[in-house]
Amino acid sequence: MVWDPSGTDMNAQIQHNLTGDLKIAGLRNRLVLGLDYLHANTNITFNRFSNNDYYNPSGSTAGLRGGKLNDVFDFISISNPGPDYYKFNQTKVDSAYANRPAGTTLISRSNTTTYSAFAADVINISDNFVALLSLRVDRFINNGILNNSTNIVTNGYKQTAYSPKFGMVYQLLPQTISLFANYQNGFTNKNGTDYQGNAFKPEKANQLEAGVKFDLFKGIVSGNLSYYNIKVSDIVRAYELNPQLSIQNGTQRSEGIEIEVVANPVAGLNLILGYGYNDSRYINTSTNLDGLRPVSAGPEQLLNLWISYRINNGKLQGLGFGAGANYATHNFAINTRALGAFILPAYKIYNAALFFDQRKYRLGLKMNNIANTPYWVGNSTMNPQMLRELTANLALKF
Repeated sequence: MVWDPSGTDMNAQIQHNLTGDLKIAGLRNRLVLGLDYLHANTNITFNRFSNNDYYNPSGSTAGLRGGKLNDVFDFISISNPGPDYYKFNQTKVDSAYANRPAGTTLISRSNTTTYSAFAADVINISDNFVALLSLRVDRFINNGILNNSTNIVTNGYKQTAYSPKFGMVYQLLPQTISLFANYQNGFTNKNGTDYQGNAFKPEKANQLEAGVKFDLFKGIVSGNLSYYNIKVSDIVRAYELNPQLSIQNGTQRSEGIEIEVVANPVAGLNLILGYGYNDSRYINTSTNLDGLRPVSAGPEQLLNLWISYRINNGKLQGLGFGAGANYATHNFAINTRALGAFILPAYKIYNAALFFDQRKYRLGLKMNNIANTPYWVGNSTMNPQMLRELTANLALKF
């Protein structure tokens, strides 16, 4: 089946916040009160050409007779595409649409409004202990999906949802080491429909995070280490039988760690290190997906490193250079038991820069992807990234 969607997506939003810093019962309170209004109006036209639609391969409009979709494109194997892969091209698709039978156009319209109120308070319980209390209330109104082909509105509903958040920061060693933890229960209202035309329900999430922040040796080394655990239900994902459409079911669990370190061991020398590990799995979804990593989860591990040095005195003052690398483990573009796995390979990218920074101007030269490594990011979109690239810039300071 081939789809040709087109349409408009218009949104209007108004938000107002009221902030305050005051003492209540002798404790400092930093308050935020707010109201939010969001209106979304979507109009989409789907032109469909499927295996059940007949067309005339000669291009004649004298009767829609001839063959089916597979007579033009055939079925393509993921593991062994073969020569039939090249039958699927722009010329073939355009011909199929030009001669498709009547009744293959679907017009869908959706209209939603969200009214929100939220309040947050950061309380200084002591000099070393700060707590956060927050609550958001949403009234979500989905006026349903209008199918112009039948002039029937379906799947409309109204919902009130509450999203609390709690957090704390405790300075174990003032200005040096702090412990933090937070919990939040949230949701995301989803516009649109699934592959069957049913309106999406809100996605719901529970998140727990804890970690430590540090600033050591009078700022020479700083950073943070954190652990998180997230469970999302009613997730919207690509429909495995047609990745261009969506389905909403099941639960996704993600947990992992994030590390960031910034160091300035000597004057002019700067080091930045970042690392992330994410273990994500589908649970309670289907036998086709349970236990597998979602394509939306991205690589399991990410690593970035950047080292730079700037000369701060002498005739070469302002001259500097830097070098770094980015690493990512493999990523899934397709990952189901029925279709198998289509993997975007792991990659290592090396970059370098040279600059001359003066009071009134800055000259810069940077080379990205020095090794000219082909790599892709994203999930099912499989976006190819830039190969070796050399850029130069001039900045004037006034």
